[in-house]
Amino acid sequence: MPNLLSRRSFLLTGAAVGGTALVAAVGGIGYLSTVDVGGLTGRADGEHAVLNAFLVIHDDGRIVVQVPRAEMGQGIHTGLAMLVAEELDVPLDNRVSVVFPTEPHPAYSTWTNVLQVRPEEASGPVVWMARRVLGRLGFINTGASGSTMAMWHPMRVAGASARHMLMQAGATRLAVPIGELTTGDGFVRQASSGRSLSYGELARDAAVLTPPDDIMLKPSDQWRVIGRSQPRVDLPAKVRGEPVFGMDVRLPGMLFAAIRHARRSSVPKSSASVTRRPSGTKSA
Repeated sequence: MPNLLSRRSFLLTGAAVGGTALVAAVGGIGYLSTVDVGGLTGRADGEHAVLNAFLVIHDDGRIVVQVPRAEMGQGIHTGLAMLVAEELDVPLDNRVSVVFPTEPHPAYSTWTNVLQVRPEEASGPVVWMARRVLGRLGFINTGASGSTMAMWHPMRVAGASARHMLMQAGATRLAVPIGELTTGDGFVRQASSGRSLSYGELARDAAVLTPPDDIMLKPSDQWRVIGRSQPRVDLPAKVRGEPVFGMDVRLPGMLFAAIRHARRSSVPKSSASVTRRPSGTKSA
């Protein structure tokens, strides 16, 4: 039998395949490392400032919390907005509104449902990779009573990070050390001078700052929003009949379907017939 592959050829082929796999792996890891799973980077945009993927502050002080979970009557838009409001140091009043994000972001991924782990307890290379892969794929769902568990830590961090950036912007504007400043009710204040600046005034400056690497969250004994009854943020619009639900959607040429059940359970599947309609639709 002829020698189809010499030892030298085998080694060279193995080295080439292994090298290619290594380059692909390193390239893949390098690409995944660029996926922003935290969503804490901001930008100034039009008449508002995007502090991070979860928070927008308008020039007039209005605050919009972006909640990447569906409100299905369970009150999750109110509950998750409370987390941001708590760490941002604002009450959950009429200045705060909640929307579902219109643009995808890796930080919205429901990776905790897949890995069955709490975000604040997740670590290791598998978690690192899964978060980025699922984030890039845009895997988002609402279910399994997991919204609060999944977003408890990320949305608190988003609020706390934005608050720190607003204080940094305030310190620069007032030309004082950040340690002399406090926050409350949507303002950055210097107690010694009585000066204050609203979040709306500072939002644009804060949005372009680098978010802190490590942020301290409020201890439970300082909570003023979490753990206290809050008005549902979705109810006023529902009372006015403003939200658009799936059954409200009407598209050009849209058709409606209904299930036609068999007269008896013993009817074999193969007996179903398809009837074509003049409009091009059909029924079975």
